[in-house]
Amino acid sequence: MWSSGDSLKVRVRRLPSTVRSLRLRPGSGGLASVLCLMLAASGCGSYSELATSVTGSVTIDGKPTEGTAVFFIPTDEAKHAAGVIGQGYTDAAGKFVLENPRGEKTFFSGEFKVTFTRYETKDGKPIPLTMKPSDAGGTQVLPERYMTPAETPFTVEVSAEKTDFSFALESK
Repeated sequence: MWSSGDSLKVRVRRLPSTVRSLRLRPGSGGLASVLCLMLAASGCGSYSELATSVTGSVTIDGKPTEGTAVFFIPTDEAKHAAGVIGQGYTDAAGKFVLENPRGEKTFFSGEFKVTFTRYETKDGKPIPLTMKPSDAGGTQVLPERYMTPAETPFTVEVSAEKTDFSFALESK
């Protein structure tokens, strides 16, 4: 049993440093505060998981592209730090299905920057997803503007009504 002089120290990850380390005393209501903070940081709010998949297509210079990695990166820095990033790979028809951080084919609502990478072998074939580009002698073939959230021209709003997106990239 706890007595009034006992305390419990709790460490919480992914919260600002000002609230990472809290000292709780029995009966102080501190535990309820910590639980509320943890719920707030866990993804509640404007980013809720959808029960449907997010899909789309990618073309480069008007042609479907196979083996292009597509990343949905939240514009909200707290959600980005929490790992709410979606990833998909295009098939031969240029189509992709986004996966959430757990590898499931459902995703979150909210605003996202969309970035792309595409590695090819010397003969222009996409690097298989099972290989590291460096192991296959691959090179990045997309312009830098598509690879970083700060430079990408693509920002999308994912919602229950909008889950399919098309992206037209240019090789130059």
